[in-house]
Amino acid sequence: LMYLRQYDQRMHMVQQSIENGAPIRKEITRADGRKEYIIESKEGANIKNVIRILKDAQPYVGNGEAVNRTFTMYLAALRAENKGLAALNFGEDVTEAMLADVMKAVDGNAALKKVFDQARDEYNAYNRDMIQFLASSGAISKATAQMLSSSNDYIPGIKREFLSLSAAILSHRFDNQSMWDF
Repeated sequence: LMYLRQYDQRMHMVQQSIENGAPIRKEITRADGRKEYIIESKEGANIKNVIRILKDAQPYVGNGEAVNRTFTMYLAALRAENKGLAALNFGEDVTEAMLADVMKAVDGNAALKKVFDQARDEYNAYNRDMIQFLASSGAISKATAQMLSSSNDYIPGIKREFLSLSAAILSHRFDNQSMWDF
């Protein structure tokens, strides 16, 4: 029954994480002396703040969708610089040329780079907190958590799937028009 209740609360937990920050696993001692764990929402870095920060990039990139795609590709380009493109398993959907174009566009616009770096800092803090939550629950080892957090450019799997979709959408634009002239 406990697991069914937790399953039923999954969307609420996701919403709390996006708005407030990564959840924490908290140990409490019951009146009978037994210990149990609860999952609580914790104020901290969150996706809502990332979106707020990224709104400032719209004058340089375009609408929210363009900002999201460009920011996602920017994160991938930074990760590829650190790990190598092949290690990221993006397949043929993401090329070195696409990532180089994104880096050139972002690096060439100081205001955009500042916004993206602020959003990246918030996003990385959120990811570190989420990884810490996974480690505290035993879902991943502390060593794995440290390894994932150490590079400060970890992209969760769901972001990778979106990146492949973004790359497919962007590849046509790279060939036919310059969306990076801002």
